[in-house]
Amino acid sequence: MKERVLIICDDDLTSEMLVNALGGGEFELITTSEAGEGLSLARRLDPDVIIVDSCLDGGRGVELCQSVKSEIALSHIPIILLVANARSSIRLESFSGTIDDFILKEQIFRPNFSSLIRNLIARVELNANMNPLTGLPGDEIVRKRIVSALRSGEQFSVGYADIDNFKPFNDAYGFSRGDQVILMVARTLKNSLRKYGTAGDFLGHLGGDDFVLVGNPYTMRDVAAEAIRVVRQNAPGFYDSRHRQMGGIEGLDRDGNKRFFPFLSLTVAIVDIDASYVNPTPEQITRLAVKIKRRLKFLGGNTFGGYEVLLRN
Repeated sequence: MKERVLIICDDDLTSEMLVNALGGGEFELITTSEAGEGLSLARRLDPDVIIVDSCLDGGRGVELCQSVKSEIALSHIPIILLVANARSSIRLESFSGTIDDFILKEQIFRPNFSSLIRNLIARVELNANMNPLTGLPGDEIVRKRIVSALRSGEQFSVGYADIDNFKPFNDAYGFSRGDQVILMVARTLKNSLRKYGTAGDFLGHLGGDDFVLVGNPYTMRDVAAEAIRVVRQNAPGFYDSRHRQMGGIEGLDRDGNKRFFPFLSLTVAIVDIDASYVNPTPEQITRLAVKIKRRLKFLGGNTFGGYEVLLRN
C-alpha cells in the first residue's frame, strides 16, 4: 500500500517540483493550493504525511500546521515544512512541536528526496509507538519484530516477562512508585540482554508490567535467569521498612480476597520457535505464552520456563 502524501502549496513551480520528485509511483499524491481545502483533505483522507509550503497564503504556512496539530484526530500526522533557506528553519525552530521536520526547497532536486520523506514517515511511526515511560518499542513494533523473525525461517525465542505481585504493590504504594519498579525492570531486561544476549536481540514494552523479548533461543533462558535474579535482589528496596520486615504486603487479589503478597519478582514465559518448521501467527505465539505464564504463576512465579512446564503434572 502506497503512503499518501498531501501537498499544500500555492506556488505552482514548487508544487510541480514536488510532484515530479515524488511522482514515480512510490507515493499516492494529493495536491491543493488552498489552506482551507488542505485542512479538509487532511480530515477526510488521513494522509501519512503533509508537506506544507511555509510561504503558503502569504507566509501563513505555519498557522496551517498549528491548525492540523491542534485537532486530536490529525495531530498524529507528520508535517514537513518547506522553507526557502536555512535561516528560515532556524527562525522557525520555536515551532518544533508543531512541525516534525524542515526541508529546504533546494533539497527537492536531490535524488534521495523521496527517501527523506519515507524515512520521516517511518521515524514518526516509530516514535508514536514507543512506550512513553520506558522509551521501549510498543505493541505494534513488537508484533512487526515477531513477524520479521517468523519470515526469517530461523530459530528464535519470544520471552514474555511479567512482574509478579505488581497490582497489589501498585495499589499500596501508588503509580509513582509503581513506575519506578517498571523502569527498574526495563533497565534490568536491557542489561540482561547486553550481558547474555546476542546482536539483534529485541526488547519491547507492551504497557503496564508486560515486556517482550525476541532473540536467540540458545541464550534466552540465560537472559531470563539473570533478569529474575536482579529483580529479586532489587525488589525489597521499593518497600517501606515495615513491609521489608514482613517480606511483603497484604492486599486484595483479583477476586477481592485479602491475602499476603511477597516481594515483587519476575516471571518469563518463553516460546521457542523454529520458523523453518512451523509458522504460527503472533497471536498464536501470544496465546501459548499466556498458557505458559499462567502455569509458571501457579507454580509460584519468580521463574522462567517454556512449553515443557505445560507437560508437568
